[in-house]
Amino acid sequence: MKKISSIVLAVSLAAVAFVGCGSKSTAYKATAEGFGGDVTVEVKVSKDGELEEVNVDASSETPDIGGAAADEIVKAIAESKSLSVDTVTGATVTSEAVIKAAGDALAEAGVELN
Repeated sequence: MKKISSIVLAVSLAAVAFVGCGSKSTAYKATAEGFGGDVTVEVKVSKDGELEEVNVDASSETPDIGGAAADEIVKAIAESKSLSVDTVTGATVTSEAVIKAAGDALAEAGVELN
């Protein structure tokens, strides 16, 4: 019985240590006016101020045009860790809204990207 208790205790401590080592990121959101309505961007920033993730809600945009462009822009921002990304031809207004909202969210987080 003592051996089982020791094993349970060891596993519990290991689980707590593992969970405690997880990333502590904080999410920030901002919205800008797109072609069809609001475009909201959420950025996740690590406790060290590093950009970890970029997500977009462009559901008010035309799915095959602005929606697709918004996804392309956030992917480019996340990969390059920069706001200096190309806009998508034919969806310039949406592209610029995504870049602006991402910049505003990053500014709120205190993170500067070029």
